[in-house]
Amino acid sequence: MTIASPNQVPLDLRIPLPVGGWLPDETIFSLASRHHIVACNRRDSDTCLQLFEHARAGSKHDVPSRLDAFVARTGRQLGSVEEIVFRHTLLPFYFPLTSKERVGDIIRTVRSTMTGSLRYPLYMLLNRFSAAHPLKACEQCIDEDIKQFQVAYWHRAHQYPGVWVCPTHNCELRETMKPIGRSGGYSWLLPGKEHFAQASDTCLLANPGPDRALLLRSLAIAAGSLAALAPDVFIEKERAARAYTNRLTALGMRSGSGELQLSRCVTSILEAAMPLRSIPELFALPANEQQARAYVTRLTWLPVQNIHVLLHLFAVVWLFRSWDCFWQSYLTCTG
Repeated sequence: MTIASPNQVPLDLRIPLPVGGWLPDETIFSLASRHHIVACNRRDSDTCLQLFEHARAGSKHDVPSRLDAFVARTGRQLGSVEEIVFRHTLLPFYFPLTSKERVGDIIRTVRSTMTGSLRYPLYMLLNRFSAAHPLKACEQCIDEDIKQFQVAYWHRAHQYPGVWVCPTHNCELRETMKPIGRSGGYSWLLPGKEHFAQASDTCLLANPGPDRALLLRSLAIAAGSLAALAPDVFIEKERAARAYTNRLTALGMRSGSGELQLSRCVTSILEAAMPLRSIPELFALPANEQQARAYVTRLTWLPVQNIHVLLHLFAVVWLFRSWDCFWQSYLTCTG
């Protein structure tokens, strides 16, 4: 007879998981949090051991790890490592601006216990942006999920960087507070209105107005559309730079000879960035003339430089106003 280690909580894989399968657009952190509650686990480490065979690994809400162990422990009932990465994590948001080789490296990394960080390979810390991913939820989704599924859960579409309005209800998302004593992350938990930060903490209600609402809506759609390109489509950065350049010319912010009309560019950039910078996650967007000049120059510079994904998405909403307009321009852009 096999005796479980005193540090390991056994999970009997001969019966179905207590939470069943995935809910629509659910993250792996959400499913593990549901398991934690339904299994009546007292400690966070109990759930980590049951699902990931490690006392701590696997518990991050944004970047997964030990997925090989998770697939084995769940008897492949919830999909392969690749299926979980592409359907139930935030990683596809970053993939289209990397390369097929780098995506392969990252998937190999999240299969086991990570010894390093994915912040640098995915350019999360570029251009003064934070690598933190706040947990967000929609109040209307919470109510509807409880009514339909008897539980509220974390929707992946809400968690992408730059998404601060619900794509379904078009209402602003609420950020979840980190439990006291958990400075490095969240405990296993599910969305609840009692966990929301105060509106003043996230500044979501600052600078209200139709322009800000339209920008936030466009940014959310762009973020989801970017993530939907994975795993098959990778954006050619030189081609994207040409699309930006062509759009600047069409808008009269670049002359036919190729000279940027910097004064017009700066004014336009700051008008678009100001209402978004009230959100802490977007605070690193250009805030003054010097930063705006550097941004538009970097955006069109060849050979291209790596910049944070959110700066690409800001270019989409600033210059094109919609993802569809940008994507059509990108696809038809030639050298």
